[in-house]
Amino acid sequence: MTTVWRRFSARQAGADEPEALYEGVPDHLDPFFRDWIVSALRRAELESTLALQLRLPSAFTLDRRGVAQALASAADADLLLDAIDATLFLLPKSQTLGFAHGRLLRSHLIWGFSAGR
Repeated sequence: MTTVWRRFSARQAGADEPEALYEGVPDHLDPFFRDWIVSALRRAELESTLALQLRLPSAFTLDRRGVAQALASAADADLLLDAIDATLFLLPKSQTLGFAHGRLLRSHLIWGFSAGR
């Protein structure tokens, strides 16, 4: 039995290699990442801490929608990944929020074939 899930169509075709991992923010994970950063930051009240940690320009911190929403709307995929990474670092490990959000993100990274997993 294989430890990595492969598409049924790939197995039927006899393909032995699993799908390649994606670098950056692949299109199919982009909406989830953006939703996740908003939810994680708002619930943990980490927006101002993250803004300082990432040295975000005032355009983000002064955005009336909030830092989380400004990050979710940003076109820079590397900034989004940096924000996710910093948020996971900043979330208290002892809180259920940190565990649940981290576990949810990890499952999407694994099932979405992201190299960031």
